[in-house]
Amino acid sequence: MVQSGGQYRIILADDHVLIRHGIKNIISQDTSLTIVGEVSDGEELLAYLDGDVPDLLILDISMPKVSAKRQITLPVEQCRQAHIEPGDEYNSYVDNYGYITIIKKIPGAAKGVLKGIKADKRLSDEASLQSAVNT
Repeated sequence: MVQSGGQYRIILADDHVLIRHGIKNIISQDTSLTIVGEVSDGEELLAYLDGDVPDLLILDISMPKVSAKRQITLPVEQCRQAHIEPGDEYNSYVDNYGYITIIKKIPGAAKGVLKGIKADKRLSDEASLQSAVNT
């Protein structure tokens, strides 16, 4: 929830002080953003989120004290606020620019997407890949 002053509340979660400092310097240039908390590991983040949920969380996905799968488990109510329901399955990806994409797995979601498309069996997998890359 944005504060009455119109500022977005942000928590920085990164185990590298230098990274947090650099992000804070960038954020400080925008008066609509304010850092309300900094944490250096997964346990500190969960403790902070137990008392206060920010508008935005800037999260290093490979911090100490996070499970081997590099995941953070949130209480059910916080998940619902993010439209994540118990039992939902998600895949997440980080691109070359550091953006995280979260995709909800839905059984049968791709069913029929390629229906009616005929494969050209004369093309090898490599030729097909090159054709796609060159377009």
